[in-house]
Amino acid sequence: MNIVSNEKKWLRLGLILLIGILSFGVLQALAPAVFLTKVSGTVQEIQQKYSGAGAEKLITISFTGEPILMHRYVNKDYLPSPEVREIKDELKLTTYTRKGKDGTFYGLELVDGTIIQSKRWDLLSAYLNAPIVAFALIAIPIGLYLIYGKKLLQTKPDQILFIGYVFMLAFVWGKLHFFLMMLLILGLVQLGKRFSNQKGGQAVKEMNFPIQT
Repeated sequence: MNIVSNEKKWLRLGLILLIGILSFGVLQALAPAVFLTKVSGTVQEIQQKYSGAGAEKLITISFTGEPILMHRYVNKDYLPSPEVREIKDELKLTTYTRKGKDGTFYGLELVDGTIIQSKRWDLLSAYLNAPIVAFALIAIPIGLYLIYGKKLLQTKPDQILFIGYVFMLAFVWGKLHFFLMMLLILGLVQLGKRFSNQKGGQAVKEMNFPIQT
């Protein structure tokens, strides 16, 4: 009974940690004014660079009288990120930084309030892509699986919830193509098993069919 109790304890703890981590990210996106301060001014320079493999897009902005601000975006077409060619002619822009001044900007707006890049998305995406957060979001489910094994995903609601969780992380991390590929492979494997079981069942029926004389 102690083993079962401990297993339930770890499950509750793991779920509480996951919900807490994700909730803090959502809280930042829902209430950005609590975490951010506004920066607005004349733009001196905007640059856009890509990492060697093209996985990241780095945008740097220099305002008159302000330190250089930057933001690293996951470089995927399905993820929102500003394009410098669309805003390079703007003389004045508004953005937001953390109140602790970490040198990262979140969101871009024109001086009239027109949104170019959502600060809410930038906050959430940067939070979920932070190394320590990403590690926790992977390590906790793996730890629970090591404790529970296949018992963790026995019911369909649990399986659907897990697939949705992995889909969300794959989307935010820019790994959606890997997720869809794995989902396709698993689907083909399941179809193969079902077809094999059907063929096996038909073979057993034919062997057990009484011979009439």
